[in-house]
Amino acid sequence: MKIFLAGNFNTYTLETSYKNALIDEGYEVRTFDFPTVTRKYIRFGKVGHLLHNFLPVQAWIRKVNRELVIEAKNFRPNLLFVFTNTPVLPSSLAFLKSILPIKCILIWPDTVFNLQSHVLSSALMYDFVASYSSNCCKTFSELGFKKVEWIPLAADPNLHYAY
Repeated sequence: MKIFLAGNFNTYTLETSYKNALIDEGYEVRTFDFPTVTRKYIRFGKVGHLLHNFLPVQAWIRKVNRELVIEAKNFRPNLLFVFTNTPVLPSSLAFLKSILPIKCILIWPDTVFNLQSHVLSSALMYDFVASYSSNCCKTFSELGFKKVEWIPLAADPNLHYAY
């Protein structure tokens, strides 16, 4: 089984923990690091980076999404995991579902208060939401997400038990 992960892999993050666990379980895993790819498109130097941090530029986000779609199309994964507010656009998910037999999974390790509009707009495109909070499951369902389950966070042996 092939799994494609979209998120932030610059540091040791939740995304990295999932990547390592999936590899350890024998899955073929590929990652798409949004911050790294986004940096290729940000213009105007430090001012552009500052601007994008506070007022994300849609043209740059669309270009990154185009790369995500092309990479997924070439990799042909069975599953796409998107983490928290990673700016995967609803149109990207819809396009992938139109060309691949893919299941899209949202990993949500945050409070619902931080849910951004692009994630909410993608509700119908996600086949599954993994929420760290059992209290949020009903809310996600009411917001239009199809299948929501409480998946408690666990310890990562590579991170928490490293010597």
